[in-house]
Amino acid sequence: MGKLRLLAESPYPMRGEEDKEKIRFHDYEIYRIHIERSFTAFYRTSEVEKTVRTLDLMTIGEAHKRYGKL
Repeated sequence: MGKLRLLAESPYPMRGEEDKEKIRFHDYEIYRIHIERSFTAFYRTSEVEKTVRTLDLMTIGEAHKRYGKL
């Protein structure tokens, strides 16, 4: 899961980068990243703490079942 390590350097979606997306889930701003077209990770960032925290990691199919099309 090398892509998760790369989030420390570049956690925010950039133009043309389709594997990362900022989403609103309830009252939270979170991000999701697709990993190897098989997995989805949901994560949050903290500018104050300078951290990226993985909230959940699952298959893309499981993510769609659990959260729908966010």
